[in-house]
Amino acid sequence: MKYTSNHEKLNISEKLDENKIFINGNNFNFIASNVKSEKYEFLRDELKNFLLKKKEILNDKVEIIMLEYELTKPLISSELVYIDLRYWKNGIIDDNRFPRDKYTGLFYYPASSLKGMLRDAAEYDEFYKRIENKYVESKNEYKEIYNYLFGEIKNDDDGNAGNLRVYPIFFKRTKIEHFTPLDENRTPKLPLSVEAIPEKEKFYIFLEILLKDKKYEYNDIIKELIDFLFTEIGIGSKNRLGYGRAKKIGEVSDAYKGKYENINFKLGMEDKKYGLKEIKVEFISLDNIHISSGEYKMEYIDDFVIKDKHGIPFIPSTSFKGALRNAFVNLDFKNIKEIFGNEHDNDNIKKGTVYFNDLKIKYFPVSITEYEVFYYLNNKKRDEYRVEFNSSIKITSKVIYIKKSNKKIDFNENIKINGVTIKTKKIDKDKYLVSPQDYYYLINNNMVIKHSNKIDKDSGTASGKDGNIFIYELIPRGTIFETSIIIDNGKLNIEEAEIEELFKKAFLYLSTAGIGGKKSRGSGRIVPLRFYYNSKGE
Repeated sequence: MKYTSNHEKLNISEKLDENKIFINGNNFNFIASNVKSEKYEFLRDELKNFLLKKKEILNDKVEIIMLEYELTKPLISSELVYIDLRYWKNGIIDDNRFPRDKYTGLFYYPASSLKGMLRDAAEYDEFYKRIENKYVESKNEYKEIYNYLFGEIKNDDDGNAGNLRVYPIFFKRTKIEHFTPLDENRTPKLPLSVEAIPEKEKFYIFLEILLKDKKYEYNDIIKELIDFLFTEIGIGSKNRLGYGRAKKIGEVSDAYKGKYENINFKLGMEDKKYGLKEIKVEFISLDNIHISSGEYKMEYIDDFVIKDKHGIPFIPSTSFKGALRNAFVNLDFKNIKEIFGNEHDNDNIKKGTVYFNDLKIKYFPVSITEYEVFYYLNNKKRDEYRVEFNSSIKITSKVIYIKKSNKKIDFNENIKINGVTIKTKKIDKDKYLVSPQDYYYLINNNMVIKHSNKIDKDSGTASGKDGNIFIYELIPRGTIFETSIIIDNGKLNIEEAEIEELFKKAFLYLSTAGIGGKKSRGSGRIVPLRFYYNSKGE
């Protein structure tokens, strides 16, 4: 942590950087900031064209919704950030800044929050009246549509996560909104400043619907629901005061843009001995991933993810195989029993001709947050310096990827991660080798911990009883996995080109359907990042 005194006549406004945040004084006021429009447009076009390519490959099995809206009122959302500063005895809880995506640096409204708001909006009687006789004829039909889109949380363990998939909303700039909170006696307190997305800010909404049937006009119903949410309810905090409202600008063009028009997915199989062929593939997690270990009530966590004997998380081959089998079924592929076997037929059990391996972590994302404090001196003794009212904190963050090195190498670069100095060796931009000991430490100290309400199995709602908070562990999004599939080509009566096409579509299907548990809570999607043509990954 770097400290600078006001003897330098520091001008905070001159130090403003478009990807950094300042908190001024003890009431933590913000200076609003922007992000580069090129970064925003890059992400928008990349996501748009990825979805269009997916639609092209999966054809009628997925529906894509791409809309553009404009805020008519500012949007307020917040994330809790604990700033551990030795000059404050107990640190600071900073809950007034708009969330930033740690991988892109963009301001964003989380996908899980948006899906939750859509689910709540769908329960309004006013919305049912809006679509009655237009898309549905009865409340029983509407309940069927609701469960198809959003699932039933009480059955989450059974994989009923619904068929609607939502992406985060990204924004380019923020502004400051000021409020005067009232205490329990309705007496004004000190003014509160929060970071918000300003009105007239345009943004894009991307959603997907898995089309397991075409019984109803799901696409049109979701568009109506989005419009109802943004015009009548609003999203984010203080939406009851009119914040978080928006109007529709139009639908996003379904044409590819610029260099992204050539996005494609290819598979290549490598010949092995005894007539076997191998497909190697990397995945990156779009969401946090939860594959339960079955270990409950250890320490303060109710449900841990599964880990290997070295304490490193992974996705088991059984989960991978099950997710792919589900993809084959929903994509209406043939040869399912031939590929996956028919273990469920007790009278005629037969193994499949394809063998699956665990998805092991290749690169693990670690977020590094740094604080730079600008303070006013009040004592000549260094150990008695205190941060005074007119001080400020500059917060910067970035993400690096770590990989375990099992060889004895020269770790020639030190990186400070969350206050701990780690010896590393840089191998690529933002990629570092670390020792097995540090690898274990960094992974297990950077897992995602989430809280949710326990659900009453009968009512499907929060139980409302003491101890109803359920805490579980997840592998963070942005984690890169690697795995391989072994194909017994001599026993599989399918042409090689057809095998490649089947698995290419099935892999891509996982970027919508997901893998593992907690999918109804926004977890599980993985994307095929790269396919290998040979054992060297070239």
